[in-house]
Amino acid sequence: MARPVKESAKYVITLLAFVVIAYVPSWCAVYSYWIGGHVFHSVRAVRIGDALGPVVLFPIRTLLEFSGDGVDQTTRFTDPKLYAWMNAALVGILAYVVCRRWIIGGTQK
Repeated sequence: MARPVKESAKYVITLLAFVVIAYVPSWCAVYSYWIGGHVFHSVRAVRIGDALGPVVLFPIRTLLEFSGDGVDQTTRFTDPKLYAWMNAALVGILAYVVCRRWIIGGTQK
């Protein structure tokens, strides 16, 4: 019985790692103006952040557009960290599904 629990834990930990790793670029995309302006003191950094931000946040922006009135559209303004976590969850799950075969290995029989 311990074997299936160990296998399940491996899958869950890998999925959570993908989501946490995806949170970093999502957070940077949400706060790109602050990072570029206040940390780097550079207009070029602000412009690069403004250019890359929509690309990184594309999954959550698309999901919110297709959800219509089902989800509050002001999430990115009222709670930017939640917006970044939602994007990280989408990107992390997508990356996990794509990379699971190579990372976990051929354990399927």
